This record gives sequence, structure tokens and C-alpha cells, in this order.
Amino acid sequence: MTLHLRPARVISTLLFATVLAAVTPACESSTGPIDPGGASYSVAFDPAQIIHATLTCDRYLSYAILSLGRSTRGFSLSINIMNDCTRGGGTWTYGGVYIEGQYVMEDTTLSFTPDAASTPPFVGSFDSTYVRLTLPPRTDSLAATPIPLRLGPRSPF
Repeated sequence: MTLHLRPARVISTLLFATVLAAVTPACESSTGPIDPGGASYSVAFDPAQIIHATLTCDRYLSYAILSLGRSTRGFSLSINIMNDCTRGGGTWTYGGVYIEGQYVMEDTTLSFTPDAASTPPFVGSFDSTYVRLTLPPRTDSLAATPIPLRLGPRSPF
């Protein structure tokens, strides 16, 4: 028994095999972590989360957004805060804290190094969708205790 293949079938079979061999490595999943850069991650608190309290005032966190650059490895973190000082005879005030700097990623750990000396370095983690981090105490403008945040889901830009 002799197997006869038409030239068109041989060419299409070879073409299919070549394309499959070329595309397969590109489609395989990477063994390394997904790059968190080129995206933003945010969280809104409703009701706002209390982050600091004194005898006369409560400080709340209402919103935070973290942007991570891919090529420069820069980050910016913007945090909206509200102060309720009505208990001490004051008023509500609104403000924000802005932190920017550089980050590095090793496996799933993110290490943030802020540009300003008022914020010490801090660490977080990335699970391909969310960034989890703990902001260090900043008695000058944020809170006297660490603030854990879970930001996301990932929103590419």
C-alpha cells in the first residue's frame, strides 16, 4: 500500500507545523511573576476607614490610588484623608497625602523607596491582580500607626 499526498496537502501540513512550532513558545505561560508596572491600583472605602484618632479628632482614609510605571520603575501613591474634629469643637477638613519614588520587584515582593525623607521605605506584595502594602507611620501627615492597604484590581494604562 502506497501513501500518496497531494502537493497542496504537503505544503499546508508543513505550513501548519511551522506556524505551530513558532507560536507555541510564545503562548506558553511564563514561570516568573507578572510585571505589575504599567497599571494603577485603587481602593475606595465606603464608609471611610478610620486610620488615626485623638481625644478631639478622627482621621479617615476614603480613597487611595497607586500607579506603577513599567520602564522607569517609578510609583506614585495618592491618599485622600478626612479629619472630623467636631468632637473637639472643630470642623471637617479634607486633604491628601502624595508619595512618589521608585520600586523594585523580586518574585512577588515589592519594595518601595519614597523620594521624600518624610516617608521611610516600605514593602508590599503583588498577586497579579492586587497590590498589598503596609504604609509606615507618618505622624506629620498620615497616621501614627502602620496602615495596611489592598489596592486593585489591576487597571492597565
